[in-house]
Amino acid sequence: MKFLTVNEVADQLRASKSFVYDLLSRGRIVHYMVEGKKLIEENDLLIYLDGQRVENNSSVPPKRRFKSKHF
Repeated sequence: MKFLTVNEVADQLRASKSFVYDLLSRGRIVHYMVEGKKLIEENDLLIYLDGQRVENNSSVPPKRRFKSKHF
């Protein structure tokens, strides 16, 4: 079992610490409070990331193609 700090999670997500704190406060990532510090189990971060996975670009709408009037 490996625990990560908020700073380490932010680094791995390439996000700000405030974004990570927001995820924790909304319960999006499970965490522990140890002597006033928030610690995230590495597996819990992976579970969160798995829920964010986008496959086959299904959440991206297809681009509309317009016919050009000028050649």
